[in-house]
Amino acid sequence: MYWKHFVLNSARTGGSWTDTKIATGWKTRTRIIAPGDVTGDYLPDILSVDSGGTLWIYPGKGNGTFGSRFSVRTGWNQYNSVRGHGDFTGDGRADLLARQAGTGDLYLYKGTGKAGSEAFSSRIKVRSAWTGYNAFDAVGDISGDGNADFLARTPGGTLYLYKGTGKATSEIFAPRVSVGAGFQQYDIWG
Repeated sequence: MYWKHFVLNSARTGGSWTDTKIATGWKTRTRIIAPGDVTGDYLPDILSVDSGGTLWIYPGKGNGTFGSRFSVRTGWNQYNSVRGHGDFTGDGRADLLARQAGTGDLYLYKGTGKAGSEAFSSRIKVRSAWTGYNAFDAVGDISGDGNADFLARTPGGTLYLYKGTGKATSEIFAPRVSVGAGFQQYDIWG
């Protein structure tokens, strides 16, 4: 896995893009998520789910590298989408949203701000049968109200914005708003 980033020259008048290898052996990963700080140290972390369904946290060091990984939970291969970027619940901690493959139910995993296996609380069901969508993205707060928002795309290509409400219930999002059509042409999402 590589980190692509811009490096300023010594005079800070320009620079260039560079690729820095930050991990190897990630071909067993089914998902890579960058939700922000989940360990409570104010440094962004990376999460991954391996082919066995284990969720791993790689604590950020603040310089583009990560500390030793630790396992959070198993059973994450039951989800066909795991997304997170920002705080969905209004408590200042990064959260995750996961959609169950069999039912389409959407679950919230509230961030606790703790490092270790207790980084997320028990899941909360926030939507039932979200089967009308084939792609999702957690984009942070794009509506400017301080709450993390969520995007969902239909197979026909309509993109919907779900504005966050800051509630950890079935009212986690305001009613959807269409962002536009034609988004089925994109094959990399989230």
